[in-house]
Amino acid sequence: MIKHIVCWNFKENVTFIEKERAKLELENLLNKIDGLEEVKVYINLLNTSDRQMVLDSTFISNEALLNYQIHKEHQKVAEFVKNITCDRVCLDYNI
Repeated sequence: MIKHIVCWNFKENVTFIEKERAKLELENLLNKIDGLEEVKVYINLLNTSDRQMVLDSTFISNEALLNYQIHKEHQKVAEFVKNITCDRVCLDYNI
């Protein structure tokens, strides 16, 4: 199993609706991509956090993670997320 954790900060004028849309679209990938076992997205983080949105996902294998990254549904969501965020930090590891 592989954990794939990604964290972002939003651009300055991003609305709550856009944040919620990003959260829902990321979570909805669960039923669209084989090998993606779990998805949790958090946007209501404390002020002590360095990032404003976190994707916590689990894949059955490294191959499944690689397939996810090029999957058309993921690419569509990733494009939207890129448009409303200003940075990205990622951590992948075996569990």
